[in-house]
Amino acid sequence: MDVSPSAPPLCRLSLLGTLEITLPGRKLPRVRPNRLRDFLALHRGGTVPSLTSLVVIPVGRTAEKTAGDISVASLTLNNGATLRFSESGNSLTSATVVFGNTGLNQTASNLLLRDDVLGGADLLITAGTNLSGRIGTIGRINSGGQQPTVIQNDGVINSSVANNTTLFNSTSLTNTNLIQATNGASLTFGTGNPTINSNGANISISGGGGTLNVQGAGITNNGTVTVTDSFLASTNYISGGSIVLNNATVNSAIAYFSSGAAVSGSQLTLNNGASLRFSQPGNTLSTTNVTFGGTTANDIYLNGDPVTSLIVASGTTLTGRIGRINVLNSFSNPTTLINIALPVSIDPVLSCAILSA
Repeated sequence: MDVSPSAPPLCRLSLLGTLEITLPGRKLPRVRPNRLRDFLALHRGGTVPSLTSLVVIPVGRTAEKTAGDISVASLTLNNGATLRFSESGNSLTSATVVFGNTGLNQTASNLLLRDDVLGGADLLITAGTNLSGRIGTIGRINSGGQQPTVIQNDGVINSSVANNTTLFNSTSLTNTNLIQATNGASLTFGTGNPTINSNGANISISGGGGTLNVQGAGITNNGTVTVTDSFLASTNYISGGSIVLNNATVNSAIAYFSSGAAVSGSQLTLNNGASLRFSQPGNTLSTTNVTFGGTTANDIYLNGDPVTSLIVASGTTLTGRIGRINVLNSFSNPTTLINIALPVSIDPVLSCAILSA
């Protein structure tokens, strides 16, 4: 690794603060921003070799990488630190990327892509890379720029701190491995284009108290989305694939599913005017127990335009304060179909169900 002052700075890593770099067997001193080039030269399209750990420490500071790879054994972002990427061809490879805090600081740290430079930015999180901790935003810097920001996750992203919300808000996001929230953390998907959950990939939330928020352009699901002991809320659809709901709750909100979504699992609770809304053909509901709770009736609706179908599978139990199982009033396509496969148990207690075929 060339750390001489004369090394050509073809690729920029700028830091507003201090950077601590540990090399095998020795540690370089912390360096001030204006001396950074004297210690580290990054080459366009290349990697950062031989680094054991890269620690970005200051509160709210930013390190920026332009058009190349970061490959380190471990990376720590503490107390609101940000690693920011610009232009295309960026990748992040690290066995351990920790989004941490020191002292009483509880500020989340971020991975951001610049949307204010021509051509935007992209980032590949490579296979074998593991992100965990108090993860803030993975996406665009939200500067008002209109350039594309593209992220592909081949690694594992685990938002693992209770009451923390991780936001994905890039132009596009493709997940080929695992994005999850544990320990009561939440995930919000607000991408400009539908988030792609690839074949065999997983998006999951578990641990109690967290929420899976599906916003933006929704999720195109070719893999599995799992909600366990957590909440589900959405303003757009989870389309297709497997949706497993194990003790999942929708509170005074709508959960949207479409395009052959297969909703299963052990328990789904709808509370206080919540509803399930289906669109497009081929949807199934086979969750063992669907409880309609709270003080206001809850509903299952189908869009009538485009043509929509839903099979409520045999063995499914709907019980509680059921409002309507029906086609939305604003649509009247006669080919819309709700097929309730027998035997399905519908408890009439506290119900005013209207079934429409």
